[in-house]
Amino acid sequence: EAAKGRQIFFQEGVQCARCHRINGEGTDFGPDLSHVAQKYGRSQILENILFPSKTIEPNFISYQVETKDELSYSGFILARSAEEVVLKDPNAKEVRLRASEVKSVQAQSISVMPELLLQSLTVQNVADLLEYLSSLH
Repeated sequence: EAAKGRQIFFQEGVQCARCHRINGEGTDFGPDLSHVAQKYGRSQILENILFPSKTIEPNFISYQVETKDELSYSGFILARSAEEVVLKDPNAKEVRLRASEVKSVQAQSISVMPELLLQSLTVQNVADLLEYLSSLH
């Protein structure tokens, strides 16, 4: 049931909406899923949930940034210039760093989306969640 899947996405268990948005609802951190079914079929959607690090879209590669002051930041790079590096951190906040203060910027090969998100759900809940996501054209 897509309606139950929507409830699971926004209110229960896996709390997908803590990082994702659908039609303006949720948090603008991970990919917007408003039209996810235009890009992926049901099996691909499930695979992306089960194995989030298998395929990471370029805009959602996480970076670890170290400063010369030995501070560490992580997030998605929103902008990078000779003057500054702008990250979106896991709280969906912008972090602006002067480029002259940055010691290193390292791309991470692991998705910020945790694995095993479906572990606490029943098979029916997973089916309902997939039905909802598959309906998003």
